[in-house]
Amino acid sequence: MANDKAKNNAYNRAQGQKYQAQAREYEAKHAANEEKLRRLREAKKKLETAITDYDTFKKNTEKIESDISESDFKGDIRNKFKTSVKTVTKDINSDINKHQANLSSLSGEIAGLELEQGNLLSWAANAWDTAANFFKSLV
Repeated sequence: MANDKAKNNAYNRAQGQKYQAQAREYEAKHAANEEKLRRLREAKKKLETAITDYDTFKKNTEKIESDISESDFKGDIRNKFKTSVKTVTKDINSDINKHQANLSSLSGEIAGLELEQGNLLSWAANAWDTAANFFKSLV
């Protein structure tokens, strides 16, 4: 009978330690994700600012053409200028679209990590509870 108790205690202790280690792993992963989330949120904020600045630049570029009087700037030179402004504006739009795609990607990654963070906390709490139950079973 003492041998059975020793076996049960050894098993319960081993299981308790296993679940403690698992809980620590979940908590470490949670901490690592927090740092990653901080960096991603910072990058997202910078990208949002860059997109806003780029959009302002695009509007200012488009405005240049309309700000110049038709009487002061005519003919072939004006047409070439209009073409150049349209080309620049199109290029800026293309860059803004790429930045917005990157922003969407960042937002998706942030959302996924935030969801994982909640799961990790739940899993860690469950592992700690399971470990505690195994340790309570020691006689």
